[in-house]
Parts: sequence; C-alpha cells; structure tokens
Amino acid sequence: MNGLLLHEILACAGFTAAFLVLFAAGEILRRVCRWNPEVTRKTIHLAGCLIAMLFPVFLHTIWSVLVLSCGFALLLLVAPRFNLLHAVNDVERSSSSVGGFTHPLAIFICYFFAWRLHTMVFYEIAMLVLAFSDSSAALTGMAYGRRKYLVEGESRKSIEGSVIFFMCTFFIVEIMLLLFTALTRIDCILLALLIAVLVTHFEAISLHGTDNLFVPLGTVFILAKNMDPSTEKILFQFEALIATFAIAAVLAYPYRKITRPGLVAVGLGIYTGWGLVGYAWALPMFAALLIVCRTDWIMPEPEDADAACRVRASFYLAVVPVIWLLAANLTWKLTGKDIEPIFYPGFLAAIAGQLMLSRQRNRTAAGIKDKCPRLLADTALLWAGLHATGFFVFGAAHVMEWCIGGALAFVTSALISVLCRPVLLREWDETSQRWYSRVRMILVLALTFLPNAVLFCIYGKRFLE
Repeated sequence: MNGLLLHEILACAGFTAAFLVLFAAGEILRRVCRWNPEVTRKTIHLAGCLIAMLFPVFLHTIWSVLVLSCGFALLLLVAPRFNLLHAVNDVERSSSSVGGFTHPLAIFICYFFAWRLHTMVFYEIAMLVLAFSDSSAALTGMAYGRRKYLVEGESRKSIEGSVIFFMCTFFIVEIMLLLFTALTRIDCILLALLIAVLVTHFEAISLHGTDNLFVPLGTVFILAKNMDPSTEKILFQFEALIATFAIAAVLAYPYRKITRPGLVAVGLGIYTGWGLVGYAWALPMFAALLIVCRTDWIMPEPEDADAACRVRASFYLAVVPVIWLLAANLTWKLTGKDIEPIFYPGFLAAIAGQLMLSRQRNRTAAGIKDKCPRLLADTALLWAGLHATGFFVFGAAHVMEWCIGGALAFVTSALISVLCRPVLLREWDETSQRWYSRVRMILVLALTFLPNAVLFCIYGKRFLE
C-alpha cells in the first residue's frame, strides 16, 4: 500500500469519525440539554459544512469526497427507517424534506466543479454560504420572523430571514473574494451583490430542503461564470437579471396562471440561460412563457387561484432545460471551446416536451383524449414556434447545424408526447399524483440526453475546433 493511498484512507476515516461525533453531539444536545430540534438540526448543518471545508486540505482525490458524500447521504436517507438521528429528523418538515440527502450531494458537486476549474476558493465560499447564511436565516425566521410570505401550500418563509440570508451571503462572498482572489474592490462588491440577490431568491422559493442544493450550486456557477470578470460584464448581468424579470412579469401579468413565487422560479430559469450562456437561450423560454400565459393552448385560465401554477409545478417545468443550460455553461468553462449549441436539441425538446405534457394532461382532465396524429400535429406546431428563436443560438454560420438540431429536437418532443400518452390516460390517485411530476422529469431528462449525444457525434469535432 503506497503512502498516498494510506493517507487517503486515514483522512476518510478521520472525517467519518468527525461526522459521527457531530451526530452524537447533536443527540446529546437534544436529549440532555433539551435543545429545540430545529436548533440542533441547524447546528449540525453548520458544523458539517465547516468540517467539509477541510476536504481540500486533507483529501487529494475526488474519489474520497465521493465516497464520504455517498456514505453520509445513504446514512441520512435510511436513518428515519431505523428511528435514528432524531437531532436531524425531529422537525415538523423532516418527513417531506430532502435536505439531508441534498446536503452531502451539494458538497460533492461543488467540490467537483471547483476541483475541475482549479478554483477551490469557490468551493469554500459555497460552503460558507450554505453554513452561515442558510442557518442564520432559518434561526432568525424562527425566533424573530413576523412578516411571512407564502411559497406554496403550507410552506411560509419570513422576510426577516430572507434579509439576514441576503446580508450574510453578501458579506461572506465579498470578504472571501477580497482576501483570496485578485479581483478589484468594486468587482468584489458587485459580484457579491449579484450572488446575494440570486441565491436569496433561490432560498426563498426552495421547498423541502432543496435550498441545500440550489444555494451552493448557484453560488459556484455564478462564480465560475465570473472567473475573469470585468465591471462591465457584471453590470451586464444585473441588466440581464432586471430585464428577465421585467419581461417575465409583463408576460405573466395578472398572474392568474402562474403565481408570483412560481414566476420567480421561471424567471430564475430564464436568467440562467441569459446570464450564464447567452440571450439567445432565453428566447425559447420567453416564447414558452408567452404561449402559456397569453393563450389557452397549453392550459386554460384557472377558475380560482388555487389552480394556478405554483413553485413546484414551475420547477418541474423548468428544471430539465436549466440542467442543459448549466451543462452548456460548464462544458464551455472546462474546454474553453464554443460548444454550447451541442446542448440545443435537448434543451429545446425539454421545453417543448414539458409543455406538450402539460397540454395533454389538461385536455385529459377535461375529458378530451387526443389520438397520436393530433399529438404529432400539436407537437410540430409548438416546436415550430420555439425552434424559430433557436436560430440565434447557432448564428448564420451554422444554419445546417440549426436545422439538424431542430429536427432532433422535434423527434424527441414527439417521442415524449407519444410515450407519455398512456400514462396520462390512466386514473391517478392522490398518492400517485405526488410521483407523477418526478417520473415525468426523469423521463424527459433521459430522452433529451439522446439528441444532444447525436448532434455531438455529428458535429462535435467542428464545434471543438
């Protein structure tokens, strides 16, 4: 056994022991000191992030981080089944929360991205934001939150907690950038302000502990976008953010089909395309929002406010296109090549496919069961409207690639519509309804991977030149 392998084994064992001691300390604080379960949960959350900040110091391979993250994600998943870890799980929302699983997952993803980009300071910043901003916001909201706002269902958050989250994030990012990067003072302030604004919105609309994933990932991706920033580029991102939400608000007003929190989720998805990749990627998403909110083709105007599209529904509609946007941005960062258009077919098919599924579901609920020829015709009509905006993704120099990418997107959209038709026609009970959106998201993600792979095989070398 060589020295490096022995070092990694001992380091992993040490971190494992540290986390187990942390969980044991949380149980002692809950049982002996009678701490509030929410306080013990956030204490463990904060301390766990601080321990994870030591990974770059003692671990030298990404595999060690993967093993530790998977191990503790598995532990947190199975603990409730064996009546363990009450310090983490004995809160009112623990039964529906996925925060325990997403926490170690976020640690690994952030570490991987920072490691690949050779900027481990981004990982440290993300962990500090996750540790202090999230914990401070939760505890402030619990102790001093008086002005609540509705996110979805029974989920409410406080303005006081969101303000504390914003302030903590701003100061953490600014101080870390000033101390550990070569950015100018004004760039540090502007970048910290941009990150604070965006991740505060991520945290505000996150449900069931998903902020443990979206907050650090949002921090890392925005930092990665601005590895070599200029004041003008950062100011442009503010302009894009303001323009995105202004246009989205105009298209969605008077918010009968999409609630304000749901619109925030959609707006963040559109800004991801504009701010991280380019304005052309936001155009199909704006077109989709226009079709949904200004026509009855996808969904009719609801009879009451409870039937409007909320955060959860908006998230599942936007998450797969956003995944491909993040993939386009990340591959550009890792390769330095302009290969974002490779992800266009899957991106467009995800938007068109999700909208077609929403249309089918609403028509099925109204007692209308379309045959396959009608589904294909509707898919072609929707695809044509969205694909026209995709010309700007490729530009005039890549018309053939735009045509082939669009054809792949149409075939994938049609497959999504036809394959999901039997699922939509069945009767769903209340329990199954909760799984429908997740299954639908996984299916769309799997299918939209294929056209991206095909376009890469055809034109990958040309885009990599």
